[in-house]
Amino acid sequence: MAWMKKGIFIAFVVVLGGYVLLCLGLYEWGLHGRPDAYRTPPPVLPAALVEQVAAMEGLGHQPMARLDPITLLPRWLLKARSHERRSNWPGTLATVSRLRGPHQGDQTRGARRHLTEVADAIYVSRHWTREQVLSALANAAYYGRDAHGLEAAAQAWYGLPLAQLRPEEITAMWALQWAPSSVDPFCQRDRFEKRYATLAKRVRGVDPADVPSAIARMSASSCR
Repeated sequence: MAWMKKGIFIAFVVVLGGYVLLCLGLYEWGLHGRPDAYRTPPPVLPAALVEQVAAMEGLGHQPMARLDPITLLPRWLLKARSHERRSNWPGTLATVSRLRGPHQGDQTRGARRHLTEVADAIYVSRHWTREQVLSALANAAYYGRDAHGLEAAAQAWYGLPLAQLRPEEITAMWALQWAPSSVDPFCQRDRFEKRYATLAKRVRGVDPADVPSAIARMSASSCR
């Protein structure tokens, strides 16, 4: 019986070691799907704006999750969309990774691209600060009117620098992220108001019902 127990223990160690090596190998392979420049942290937005982004994401003052490739990688690979839910750090990190790629000339497709995004999210969680991740999210997202990033969105929607916008106006732009044409405040007012109210409830000092103040300085859209 002793030799049987010893054999089972050795087999367990071999399997466990193989699993760990497989996860780490997939993680390293995924990281090579993007150039090293992608690992450089972005400029950080002003502190007040970072905190508003955290609030709108439903993260509040939660510390950033440090993702583990050994426990998280297999689950994310098997459930390709399960990690994309927002309002939690894994979902936000996955969104940041997806928004930042693919890079120009990227040839990865299908499973390799998904693996690259997952590996990138894990790397970012372990090497970037909370402020850098939230800034990257704000500056990589699409807000409609060919505007990528909050600064470009401020010019496209309000004709003003981002620094001159009020919290309710920034909230209004954040509401456009998910599908700008589907929640356009001038063409799809009901949908916009619902989305705006959801976000405004998370931001201190912003009235969820006061949509007119949020869009008063916006340039109107041409609705078809």
